[in-house]
Amino acid sequence: MRGAWFPLGVTWLLLSHFPPAVFAAPPPTDAYGDRLPRGAVVRFGRVPPGALRANCVALSPDGKTVATGDANSTVYLWETSSGREARRLTGCQGGVAAIAFTLDGKRLASGDGDGGLRVWDLS
Repeated sequence: MRGAWFPLGVTWLLLSHFPPAVFAAPPPTDAYGDRLPRGAVVRFGRVPPGALRANCVALSPDGKTVATGDANSTVYLWETSSGREARRLTGCQGGVAAIAFTLDGKRLASGDGDGGLRVWDLS
């Protein structure tokens, strides 16, 4: 069987003279082995159906961390390279309504659903 591998986006095809065949590489998966949706490159965390949902999202200035805030008053920090949870910040009141990184990425501000403001030291 003669063939050659040709890259086509995220899929590889083996072209053969006899018998004619096309073999596709397995779809990409996340750090947990779950299949990624079409066009996705990484998944940030793993949340089962019916679990918590993010109210707000912020990307750190260096692009290495994503922060999410939820209705249960928790801020999660996720590694963008792997999608794994890096840190969990608790203590907000009334849910997290807004979050933002400082320009140097060393602190994170979170706005509570009850109007409170917290500044978290991330160093």
